[in-house]
Amino acid sequence: MEVAVMNVLILGSGRVGTAFGYILRKKGYRILGVYNRHRETGLRALERIGEGTVYDRESLPAAVPVADLIIITTPDRVIKETAGLAGSGGPHSDAYLMHMSGLLDSEILKIPGWEGGVFSFHPLQAIAGFTEGIKLLPEALFTIEGNEKGERFAGELARSLGLKYLVIKKEYKPLYHAAAVIASNYLVTLVGNSFRLLRKAGMDREEVRKGLLRLVKGTLENLEQMAPDEALTGPIARGDLETIGKHRQALTDYAPELGELYRLLGWYTAEMINNEEIKQYFES
Repeated sequence: MEVAVMNVLILGSGRVGTAFGYILRKKGYRILGVYNRHRETGLRALERIGEGTVYDRESLPAAVPVADLIIITTPDRVIKETAGLAGSGGPHSDAYLMHMSGLLDSEILKIPGWEGGVFSFHPLQAIAGFTEGIKLLPEALFTIEGNEKGERFAGELARSLGLKYLVIKKEYKPLYHAAAVIASNYLVTLVGNSFRLLRKAGMDREEVRKGLLRLVKGTLENLEQMAPDEALTGPIARGDLETIGKHRQALTDYAPELGELYRLLGWYTAEMINNEEIKQYFES
């Protein structure tokens, strides 16, 4: 089927769904509309996407048979329910049903008695808003998996949009998602706790926070150029137990709630560079 005549329904119109719908329309896909429990949210999404209708629970089933691609971008906890809602409308046999969850696989999309293509299509990217989404999604790496029909089409979809993608086995999706959470969400947690220590040190000033973020950006730039063990700097990379000991004492004195976090991160950092002496220090 040619891209220009492919009809798309988007179920869920949050940041990712709206941004992805905009990208699809720009590439020639026809957006039939969005389904959202809150009409105002759906209308805002359509303003950004540029075409389509807002569907509710009563009107959606009539639109499903017209759709060639049905995209679910709801929270994970309601993907199965939303897929069932799409199924009640009777998608045609050549249609495709996809979700964009990083955690769940495509099995959750299967509709009894329907033999269409199902697949997951997840961007390895943190999307904080619509503007960021339309900029970052085209640059993201997507992971895909699905049944035979769905996985084949997922590759075609990615290529039609000029996206980079990898195929993942469905049993590895939770492990893959955990990796993404550690790299993205927990990075925010670490920086947040660095800010906490700065406040305790009387350095809660904007220029200090900006300086810390420049440090983080420099580390990320190093990681773009070299492996993690080569990019590592600081006392563990130098084998400087004296400095590490002073850090731990300061945490005991001023922020004991972060002492165990520092110890665990230190142990895993030492393990990464195969420094047994420092590993043993953190175990004691």
